[in-house]
Amino acid sequence: DPLDTSIGNPGLVPEFIDHIELSVNHKSTQGHNLLVSAYYQYTQNLIERYRVFYNDGTSFRQPRNLNSGTTYGLELTGRAQILPIWEATANFNFFQNIINGNNIAPQVNNKGFSWFGKANTSVRLPRQFSLQLNGTYEAPMVSLQNTTTAVWWLDIAIRKNIANNRGTIVFNVSDIFNTRKYTHIFDMPVYYQTIYRDRE
Repeated sequence: DPLDTSIGNPGLVPEFIDHIELSVNHKSTQGHNLLVSAYYQYTQNLIERYRVFYNDGTSFRQPRNLNSGTTYGLELTGRAQILPIWEATANFNFFQNIINGNNIAPQVNNKGFSWFGKANTSVRLPRQFSLQLNGTYEAPMVSLQNTTTAVWWLDIAIRKNIANNRGTIVFNVSDIFNTRKYTHIFDMPVYYQTIYRDRE
């Protein structure tokens, strides 16, 4: 695309990440489990793609080192033994992203709250078969210069243990409703673009 080119950056330096996490785990006698975690993560030299805009309407993208990125949040993971043959696990992660790119330009900062959730359920069937269903939802999330809209998908799998449980055959279908489509929106004073990615 002559209006929107992209180049590399051999001058990139590595990211360094400091991560602190505090977790509490509770197990019940019925086989249920709940894990609660609070975390804080600081990334020095955060690598993000930065887009430069020119007055003639052209632009180019390049990976750049930003000052820092900060993420903090709360994560909940629960496992329930609903029936002897049926179990389910759910995970929710709520977090705040703060992106500091003042080393590139004064206005290159962004922040936003987001969350995602995952659920998994498994049922044991006769003849050593099992059925597994996985669902994921990702809420809108900000990055340096754009917002990614919400996306969700569902996967299903049938497993069969063989050779006295020494092997497994899996039949898996990913994104069974064909909903895992990502849209990135750049909404800036001099520029608006929507990038749509569809996995096939």
